[in-house]
Amino acid sequence: MNGFIENKLMTKYKYSAEQICNILKALENQGRGDSEFYKKHKINATTVDVWRKKFTRLSVERIEHLRQIEEEHRQLILENERLEQRSQAAIEFFKNEFPDVKVRRAYAKKLFEQGLIGQTEVCKLFSIKWNSFVHNSR
Repeated sequence: MNGFIENKLMTKYKYSAEQICNILKALENQGRGDSEFYKKHKINATTVDVWRKKFTRLSVERIEHLRQIEEEHRQLILENERLEQRSQAAIEFFKNEFPDVKVRRAYAKKLFEQGLIGQTEVCKLFSIKWNSFVHNSR
């Protein structure tokens, strides 16, 4: 993995789930946050507003679980981006390597008949129109 992707995957939180719960409970007990409250906890009012919308009435375990799910979601998004880049590279390769549509259609048909890839995917990969592929593969 390159450094950029690693940095995106390695999310570090400034506050633990327990600290968030404690701050939200203190805010609830106080009724309303003022500048002294935010200075005391060394936190921004906007951050607390986001936490209140996201974490109000959640336990420490639930906050940790939610963060874990968010991290997994981020990783899946990055993996999806990598796979999409690879897919685009393969599509460009086949377009350049086999400029003749008939040749690409023949290779696509072979892959499809072997059951390695579905019709829609093979058409996208070889940059051929789905209707012409279906019509010619019968």
